[in-house]
Amino acid sequence: MYIVCWGASSCDDHGNAHANVGVHGVSYNKQAAVLGLLECKNSMIEDTKKDLCFDEDSTETLEDMDIRVYGSEQEEYFEIDYEI
Repeated sequence: MYIVCWGASSCDDHGNAHANVGVHGVSYNKQAAVLGLLECKNSMIEDTKKDLCFDEDSTETLEDMDIRVYGSEQEEYFEIDYEI
């Protein structure tokens, strides 16, 4: 049995940490789990881009976001980091 799980954390302007975890899916074969892992990675990146909300008076834009992806299919994990 293979479980594709995810975790997300952030820190707000006051130094408070926020974290969430979940399960993307459960598979009985490795190939399906790796496909699920890739799907999870891609959806996390797209959701992050889509869900960001900038203030109207902010000079920050989505183009300013530096997304870095670590890990690989072979390593069976991905880490997605970004800063705005």
